[in-house]
Amino acid sequence: MNKYIYNDTHVYWVKSDYSDINYTKGKKVPMYGVDLSSFRVLDEKIYAVDNKAVYYSGIPIAFAEPGSFKLLKNGYAIDKNHVFLQGEIIYGASPKQVSFFNDNISVIKAGEFIFYEYQGFNPCDVKSYLPFKNDKRWSRDAKCVYYKDRIVATADANTFMPLNYQYAKDKNGIFYESTRLEDADLATFKVIDWHNFSARDKLGCYQSSLRVDCENIDVNKPIYNISSDYFISKAVKGFRDEKARILSQAQDGQIAHVSMIVDHLAGDIGSPEVLLAQRFDKIDTDYGFTLITTDLIPNKVSFKYLGKREGRTVFNVYNSTVYGLMQLEFNLDGDVIKEPVYTGGSYNFLQYNMGKCAYRVGQCTEYSKVVLTSGEYSQQNSIDVIYNEGVWYRNINLSNGSTMKEVIIYNRYGLPVYFSTEHNGILNFEMVREDLLPIMLK
Repeated sequence: MNKYIYNDTHVYWVKSDYSDINYTKGKKVPMYGVDLSSFRVLDEKIYAVDNKAVYYSGIPIAFAEPGSFKLLKNGYAIDKNHVFLQGEIIYGASPKQVSFFNDNISVIKAGEFIFYEYQGFNPCDVKSYLPFKNDKRWSRDAKCVYYKDRIVATADANTFMPLNYQYAKDKNGIFYESTRLEDADLATFKVIDWHNFSARDKLGCYQSSLRVDCENIDVNKPIYNISSDYFISKAVKGFRDEKARILSQAQDGQIAHVSMIVDHLAGDIGSPEVLLAQRFDKIDTDYGFTLITTDLIPNKVSFKYLGKREGRTVFNVYNSTVYGLMQLEFNLDGDVIKEPVYTGGSYNFLQYNMGKCAYRVGQCTEYSKVVLTSGEYSQQNSIDVIYNEGVWYRNINLSNGSTMKEVIIYNRYGLPVYFSTEHNGILNFEMVREDLLPIMLK
């Protein structure tokens, strides 16, 4: 059901309704910021382009160049600078040297490198490298065997044979993914699909790479007694519990993480003195970066500088959960006059009547208009802004009586490189610039 619908006034992305077993229903989601005069759907209905952006499933692709964008096959595409897979950049892949391995949908060759989906590696012998037929995870060349992008150590390339998407064998034994199972019996090893265990031999059973006892278990009897409703309910609860655990852990380590980021950025920090100055005159026209959430399922927000237009400095904002292209605008005095809201669904941004209460210390009242797909409304928030050694704290008293706290680290252009929100003292959202994430994980 996924497709675009457009006319002279609107463009919609039609999302599949997965509650419909026949996949014939869908929900029309309006796309924001599309140039109607140049909008067109490409050969694969999932991709589209206008003169401002390239879209995948209605969501703009960060840093894609619409004028040179070209579809390849199997979800791959290129522009003059990048190779893309399903709307994401494959970093390190050259768009000038892309080749495929028959109908394998996960592996490409770009120059001397092989890319399994988004991960690149240099094989032992690139000239003889070839994925196994009808199996997208396993591959080999004259010297080595690979599971996805990892070498399978000690595997014999001449006798290696996949058994399914996880298990394989050679003349010397059995492998689970890239690990040899030292105690598996090669002669009697058998993969078991859709059962309690993944595999068995005369010595017992395996769950993944672990040897387990299968005594008194009928491994030839499939399991059908768990209802789908129970499974979904359990999965949702597990997701919520894990998300709460991750956010709680992030909140416990937030002070240390913020301090490490400030130390790393050094002269790139946006202090009150820097951010109230005219700071866009020397900005690189190719300037851009991506924020990523530290949540259970990562979402991305990317910024790309467009230049000055009619007394405003404009950035494109690509949000991995928002349909259509959004923008961030400053006036030339540095006040934010329009910014996206980092929530999913569809377009949602704030337009400020008197500038956002940012880059200024003390109490401030913020007057804004919230723009949603369903309409517009005005709001007024009382905000207390504190700056302390590279970190900005915005304490917001909401109209419903609750409180929200934002912790922000800006770069010298006023763009957030770290951003988190707390509601009533509990962390519920956190993002960090992609290249700074390893610093937090040390």
